[in-house]
Amino acid sequence: MWLTSLAVRRTVCLAALVGFAALAPVRADSVGDDARARQVDALLKEYERPGSPGGVLGIYHHGKMVYSRGFGQADLEQGRANTPQTKFHVASVSKQFTAFAIALLASQGKIDLDADIRKYLPRLTNLDRKVTVRQLVLHTSGLRDQWALMVLGGHSMAGVIDQQQILNVVERQAGWNFEPGSEQLYSNTNYTLLAEIVKAVSGRTLRQYTTENIFQPLGMTSTFFYDDVTELVPNRANSYERNGDRWTRVLLNYNNVGATSLLTTAEDMVKWVGNFAQPKVGDAALIEQVSTLGKLNDGSVTNYAFGLRRFVVGGHETVTHSGKDAGFLSYVGYVPGQDFGFFLGTNLSFNLRSLLDRITEVYIGNGPADDGWPTAVATPATLVAELSGSYRNDRLPLLELVSKDGRLNIRTGGELLPTEFWSDGTFGYGPHYREHYRILRDAGGKVAGIERVSIRDVTRLSYQRAKPVAAPKPESLRDVLGDYRIPELDVTYTLALEEGQLVLKSLWTTQPIVVTPREKDRFELSLPEAGESVMLIERNAAGRVTGARIHAGRIRNVAMERQAKAELRAQASF
Repeated sequence: MWLTSLAVRRTVCLAALVGFAALAPVRADSVGDDARARQVDALLKEYERPGSPGGVLGIYHHGKMVYSRGFGQADLEQGRANTPQTKFHVASVSKQFTAFAIALLASQGKIDLDADIRKYLPRLTNLDRKVTVRQLVLHTSGLRDQWALMVLGGHSMAGVIDQQQILNVVERQAGWNFEPGSEQLYSNTNYTLLAEIVKAVSGRTLRQYTTENIFQPLGMTSTFFYDDVTELVPNRANSYERNGDRWTRVLLNYNNVGATSLLTTAEDMVKWVGNFAQPKVGDAALIEQVSTLGKLNDGSVTNYAFGLRRFVVGGHETVTHSGKDAGFLSYVGYVPGQDFGFFLGTNLSFNLRSLLDRITEVYIGNGPADDGWPTAVATPATLVAELSGSYRNDRLPLLELVSKDGRLNIRTGGELLPTEFWSDGTFGYGPHYREHYRILRDAGGKVAGIERVSIRDVTRLSYQRAKPVAAPKPESLRDVLGDYRIPELDVTYTLALEEGQLVLKSLWTTQPIVVTPREKDRFELSLPEAGESVMLIERNAAGRVTGARIHAGRIRNVAMERQAKAELRAQASF
């Protein structure tokens, strides 16, 4: 079950969270308890600035919307304010609707959740092992993430990204992150393929199917999957970021659906939440199904269901999902047993979790849920000294623990981040729920490494203690220079030395990818859109460079082939 500690009836409520009031606009639309509304108004006041983007908030309680408000601007060029009717791009919050469509079709006997996806998508002839529909839903497929692959292939995330382009990339994947079902790793590829399965089975696009079978029956007249980037959408919010002393647009040109691209309003999302309390689309059994946490092959439970997760918000167990694309952020959640939920969407970035904690407390108080997060403790000086040093994971940049000003600091890449220690013996930076580090000791009790644990994806990554190694000097890098081709992405990179700095360039790069040598044949790459990235040089028995492998965020083991003739040209120019 989604939450083993909850009765089935609570599990059904849990799922309600899926939907949530996505709201909006300027003040005047608050309803319900005036005293509570005024408290929430005061919280939102902290985020209101003249001439600034903002967001929308909707609060659901006991079967209805009790608060709705927009703040800030939906469109800075036109001076148009956010309102409860403003259409917001909700990014990965979209996934719960894609998953619900799959669940509907499965309940009708049209999809077998445990069938090989090639039954529905026979064109995926490149897959050399079975992946089930359920594994796509639960992010346990082992398929590499579409965004990281496209960035590595030279595609700008600000450019138009078509559904077919993503499918082209998937159909050429020549490797796996892991054996299907053995791990969980969030991959947007899974949900793009689910959209294609809906189309293959129903004969309708995801937009058509969800509109006809979910949104229209619920009266969600302003909600749809935006699958045509040229389509004009009245009353839509744009996204922004601060660039020095001015606001700039953050471009979002998705022509793809499934993993993202839902447009919706607060009023529509309240109707969606109501469907989980008293189903009009689906039934109680379906609600229970989409609320149930997934399992790996070994039986261990993950923290993902059908486009839903579980976290503690304001001291209450909450079924939830967040979304982030371009400058948009969104968060939706439902508190079981309280029949309380919320939707918060913004068109600029700020800490949504902190705000939602406080909003939840205003309406239902600070809950008693044991969220499992330990309390902070004083920094143990002896442990700081014991942990200081370098740590290695072959798929990640070198991690350094540095003692500074009496605190333990973490450095991955160039930034030094201070940590805090927690009462369970772990340490980390930022909220404990996001990720933390455990200490690994050998049989003699000495620190042998550390383990990075991500609560969100229930992922554990081990780092082994490593002796500091001086970075290779430029003159020692002659034999690694040259061209490297990634066959599955049909792109060739040139590894070159420019003004004392190693860089990777391709036909499609507008700015060189900075390559930082850390050890012999081990380099770190500046690919922020793809995630933490490393390039590992591969050699044959004679020591000659034959290629490389790239690991970047949600993609692993992407093979690069050394191009011999280009190698000679590069070395000649050294």
